[in-house]
Amino acid sequence: MPSIKIFSDPNIIKSIIIISIFFSIGCEKAMPLQTGFRPDMLVENHNTKNFKDGKLVWELKAKKASYYYNEKKSIAENIILHYFKDDKLSAIVKADSAVLFTESKDIDLDGNVDMISTTGNRLLTTRIRWNNKDGYLDTNEYVQILRKNGDRIEGTGLRADYNLEGYEIKKKVKAVSKNMSEPVKRKKNEKDKKHFNKNK
Repeated sequence: MPSIKIFSDPNIIKSIIIISIFFSIGCEKAMPLQTGFRPDMLVENHNTKNFKDGKLVWELKAKKASYYYNEKKSIAENIILHYFKDDKLSAIVKADSAVLFTESKDIDLDGNVDMISTTGNRLLTTRIRWNNKDGYLDTNEYVQILRKNGDRIEGTGLRADYNLEGYEIKKKVKAVSKNMSEPVKRKKNEKDKKHFNKNK
């Protein structure tokens, strides 16, 4: 009958405890992360095109993109986004990252958002959303619009067409003309509007 030895040496007991702790920590580190924290698919040199009624609406290029199927979205890094109207290039946007919602086709652009239209207007902000269904850009962040004639308009919040020809700055509007050294401040409740149709 096999004998069972009970260790009474304190040094042996101490060693067993240390080894047990080491292995328990090692096992915790080796456990996989929860599924929600890892993408279901990772794509390098990502390229996505979106069409409406057979016409190209936008094309998104990114250094890499992570797909999350359950969340129905993908996250792209170092993106360049091209907007089209009647199959012709209308504007180009660069941003640090973008979240593309696969069902609505809405896009959240985040970090150093720099947009320039083919008409020569430019938009600078930190974060903005593209509403794909209604075809407009929307943000509550600080924005600058650099007009092709040299004027600068800035404020907080923006709703705009993707070619930046029609827009509305929501509040704290300030305009600077290239022919003026001092900014023109708007009245408290006055918004800068340029032919933007909310019901588009």
